[in-house]
Amino acid sequence: MFRALATIEAITAIEAHPNAQMLEIAQVRGWRCVVRKADQFKTGQHILYVEPDAHLDVADERFAFLAKGGMKTNAAGWKGHRLRTVKLRGVVSQGLVMPLCDFPELDQAVVEHRVDVTDLLPIRLWEPLIPFSSEAIGSFPIGVPKTDEQRIQNCTKEELAEALAWSHIEITEKLDGTSVTAFVKEDGTVGVAGRNWELSPDSTASQVVVASAAGRWLDEQEPGVFLQGELIGPNIQGNPYKLTAPRWLLFTTGLLSEGYPCRMDPAVILPDEALMSQMVPRITPGIITHDATVDELIGFADGIRSMLNPDVLAEGVVIRGYDEAGVLRSSFKSISNAYLIKHG
Repeated sequence: MFRALATIEAITAIEAHPNAQMLEIAQVRGWRCVVRKADQFKTGQHILYVEPDAHLDVADERFAFLAKGGMKTNAAGWKGHRLRTVKLRGVVSQGLVMPLCDFPELDQAVVEHRVDVTDLLPIRLWEPLIPFSSEAIGSFPIGVPKTDEQRIQNCTKEELAEALAWSHIEITEKLDGTSVTAFVKEDGTVGVAGRNWELSPDSTASQVVVASAAGRWLDEQEPGVFLQGELIGPNIQGNPYKLTAPRWLLFTTGLLSEGYPCRMDPAVILPDEALMSQMVPRITPGIITHDATVDELIGFADGIRSMLNPDVLAEGVVIRGYDEAGVLRSSFKSISNAYLIKHG
């Protein structure tokens, strides 16, 4: 599933900014965004909302004002402005709220709540250059799902209640590294892929996977089995956990059946050796209840310490719901605002 970065939304609340008379705070779903009072946004008004991690083309004059905030070149060589979580006069602001009248091309996009218009605008997902980008040898494996969970701010009250109603809820630390997928090919060999490409066997990611307990287990499995995890350590995202060697920590396993992926709880599939040594850190069950709210989950993630290194902040948490058979039925992430602001 592709992430909806730009959507038509309704503002659910407007409140005064505590530290700036010329600013206000607009509530859009679970997001809070600082806006100019001069724009005269109103509760219930339909607007264009652009999520954090969107990469916007400032050659479009409507986004040109963002250029002064900095420019980034993504993994595809495309230059633009990356939206981030920021503090504006002491208030956390996430995303961009803009009047629909600035986008006449959206007139035919059916102006109603939560219409995805990302493909109609010069907006892409921010994907940074990765250390092993030059080691790509092929495309990402067909049928294997990518690993970008939904942000908790996008969940309605009803969607969150449904996501938390599954029989087994697991909470893990969200790690700040790069996603790596290992999979068994049709010929029985193991392939390793980054976020977008299959990687050379000589790449750092491939070598870490092959040497791991989970990698050795995967080498004995049938075609279609895949493992997904986060590669962290030196030269990856600034190595926030201060590790001395790279590690690949798993968050899901799965099987391709007739091209359709079934994602599973790793505890159901993996042997203890791989499970205990390579799982992403798990947070004590029961801390998050089945009736938790969006605001509670945002607050829970904000400012927690990493279980890999308690001297540093955790990026946040990932919450997954499994049915009785261990099949993944829901997943979303709650990112720490304190982490986002500290690490940019």
